[in-house]
Formats: sequence, C-alpha cells, structure tokens
Amino acid sequence: MSMSVEHKVVSPRLLHARVLKEFPTHDAIYSLVRGKDQRIYFALCAEVQSSVTAKLFAYSPSTGRYEQLADIGEVTGDRPENGMLPHSKIHLSMEVGNDGKLYCATHITAPPVGETFLAVYENFRDPRRGYPGAKIIMYDPESRRAECLGNGAPYEGCRVMTMDKDRELLYLVSYPRSHLFRFDIRKRVTTDLGRISNDNPMGIVCDRRGFVYTTDDDGYMLRYHPDKGELERLSVQLPDAHWRGGRGNYVRRMILSPDGSAAWGFGAKSVASV
Repeated sequence: MSMSVEHKVVSPRLLHARVLKEFPTHDAIYSLVRGKDQRIYFALCAEVQSSVTAKLFAYSPSTGRYEQLADIGEVTGDRPENGMLPHSKIHLSMEVGNDGKLYCATHITAPPVGETFLAVYENFRDPRRGYPGAKIIMYDPESRRAECLGNGAPYEGCRVMTMDKDRELLYLVSYPRSHLFRFDIRKRVTTDLGRISNDNPMGIVCDRRGFVYTTDDDGYMLRYHPDKGELERLSVQLPDAHWRGGRGNYVRRMILSPDGSAAWGFGAKSVASV
C-alpha cells in the first residue's frame, strides 16, 4: 500500500541551528535540561576522539548566547594525559535539584591518549589504563562554580541517571556491569544496590514518593524502595511481540507525567508504549 505524505517547509524564523565550531573534536550531545534560571544546560561529548573530555555548557534563550561552564577533566582532576580512559561524555545523566543546582555523572566512550580502540573490559580496574569511575559533578548557577562531589560508580561509566530531589539522592545505572548505584549528595557516599541487567537499560525514573523504576533484560519493571532499601522485580512487563517473549526489550527511555503520578516510556524492541 502506497501512502502520500505532505511535506511542510518549516519557516527559518522558527527553526535555528547553531554549530560550536570551536570544538571540532566533540561530536555528540546527549543530556539537555532546563535550569531554574531558565537557561538550557548541556554537555559537548566525544564518541571516538581519544583523550577528549566533556565540556559543560549553558545556553540562554533570551540572549541567544552560549557559555562554557566547565571542562570535566579539569573539574575532576582526571586529565587525559594521565593515560586513563577520559571522561568523554555526560550521557543521559543531568538533573536539576530543588535548590537549582545542576548534577551530572560522567561516562566513557573515547579511548585513552594515543589509542584508537575503547577497551572497556580489557582495562577494567586497571590502575593505569582503566576508568576511574563516573564522577558526580555539581554546578551552582548562583556561585558559578563547578565541583566534583565524588565517585558515583567506581571503575564504570554512567549511561543514565535519575534524582530523588527531596532526599537529594542520585540513582545511576553503570556501564559495563549494569549495576544500580545510589549517590547521597549530602553525605557524598556511593552505595552499590546490585546488578540489574546485562543489556544496560537507558531508562530510569524516580517518582514523587522516591521510588525508582527501571527494567531488567526481559522487560520486567524493577522498583527500588528508598525506605526499605529493597530492589524488587514487579509482575509488570513491557509489551512485546508474542514470538519474542520480551527478551532484550529493556526500557529505552522513561519520563514522569507532569504530576509525577505515572511514568511514560518505550522499550528497545517494543511494539507499544508503556
């Protein structure tokens, strides 16, 4: 069956594109959040360029100006020239707290200086060529200061993160081991809550009660209870084609409804929304 599609031209007055030409070694942007100051925060990332560290930026819609806030290598002290895997990304891991402060977790993709291949497993826990871990970065718009709060996932990167804003807790899914980590901002303490998958889900949310939701490899919802400290597998499974049985249909993205009472998202291979 053929379909006719009507193409409409978007007015250039409504759509604007800008290229930050000063940073040719950075080739990706993942996280994007609006701060309480109405500025848009994002990070320039590197997929494959060796020894490149992510850079934190802010964009002001009212003025149309960009501002570089921090170089992640400088904030963490983990400089590329030290030979270890660099903090080349801030993946899907930006959150704004109730106090307006921005929180980020670092991630890995780019190889170390002088190399062209990312050997995550081969260099795991290697004190010279491995990854120090997903560092938690805080940026305070009032003081205009960026600070490294600690290690959110030792020896691993962070692909996705959510926040319990009332308790000031960050929840990270690590890569490559797919563990769920909790970082206490007040105490600056990291807790490993256990392994949740093999495929590394990239969707996670925290509801208004502080319950954290993500999925395992079979598409079953996982729920972490903040008061009991328990991670449980629920009977709810993401919809999938009957002949696939849900294998590999982990949650790909998740967001909360405006009132925080429900979660929306989609799976990696799903045939319907959740």
